[in-house]
Amino acid sequence: MKKGLAYVLLLLVPLLTSCGCGRQEAGSDHSEERLVEIPGLAVTGARSRGNVLQNLQPVVRAMNRIYERHRARNPDLKGRMEIHLDVEFNGEIGRIEVVRTTIPDEALGRELLRPLQFADFDGWDAAEDGTEVRFPIVFGE
Repeated sequence: MKKGLAYVLLLLVPLLTSCGCGRQEAGSDHSEERLVEIPGLAVTGARSRGNVLQNLQPVVRAMNRIYERHRARNPDLKGRMEIHLDVEFNGEIGRIEVVRTTIPDEALGRELLRPLQFADFDGWDAAEDGTEVRFPIVFGE
């Protein structure tokens, strides 16, 4: 029985640490080091730019994975979306609006937005207002 548990742990620990799912030590700046700036990101409201970047990173990576899957079938695929979204104080996503897009396929555009619908922003001070976020995302240009 102990061998089976050890085997499972040997498989799971590298998987969890490589996907960023493992716990970080208190006070660790590790997540801050991995943040990538989103050119054109505009943040208005209670949340800091760093908080929005931290919570938006997995969403942008998911959107890029969707794009790459479609680009495998159509190597010339490229486009851009400018997105406006509201983040409530409790971390829920309110309105999502595509301000501008050059994505040639409407179904692809909807699929690219799906990760935003499931975005997991952390809760913020309940006494504060929500935050408006506006950012462009460029695919293949």
